[in-house]
Amino acid sequence: MYKALFSKERKMVNNRLTPYKDHFQQCKDRLQQYKAQGVWKSERADERRRND
Repeated sequence: MYKALFSKERKMVNNRLTPYKDHFQQCKDRLQQYKAQGVWKSERADERRRND
């Protein structure tokens, strides 16, 4: 009985979280695109700026 209850709850929670998962995936994809395009600056560049 408990197992059935918890599995039902888990399904509800997962359904509620699905949009967020999609959003995070989109963010990750966008980050990869930025890195590929060279838009995302490397940490080394920041260090150089700090040293100047």
